[in-house]
Amino acid sequence: MGRVESLLDPAYRLASVMLLDFAAAEDAVHDATLEGWARYRRLTGDVDGFSTWFLTIVARRCRRMRWRRRFGLGVRGEGPEAADLVSGVLLSLGTVPRAALFCQHVLGLTREQTAVVLDMPLSRVRDRVYSAEERLLDEVDKDVGINGSEPEHSGREDGRER
Repeated sequence: MGRVESLLDPAYRLASVMLLDFAAAEDAVHDATLEGWARYRRLTGDVDGFSTWFLTIVARRCRRMRWRRRFGLGVRGEGPEAADLVSGVLLSLGTVPRAALFCQHVLGLTREQTAVVLDMPLSRVRDRVYSAEERLLDEVDKDVGINGSEPEHSGREDGRER
């Protein structure tokens, strides 16, 4: 049980990012913990990469909850406002790119581990992370007033190189 305790916070944060609903994230982590405990006992503790294994169970539970929500099967709780969870740009990303970025940049998982957790091919993880990072960089550049079409200033008033 000690192994799971250290993963509860990252699991809850992953579920929050995937579901955008704090109460549903708590439910997902609770259910995943119970499911994980039952599986772990059946496997008699023989699990390689325990954190990746457990986060995979959490992500799978979140996908099921999103599916149930989509078909009106009910998931409790209200979603957070954008300022409460992440910036508007991150909220505008799809679930998969947002979860992939979170796994890599917040949880510190490798792309291979992220692919396992999100149950998708490594190439898809690379594509989603790359496009999400590009979109975030574009938004940051817009916010600070950087325009890619303007030539870079060389430091001289007449614009000629030294």
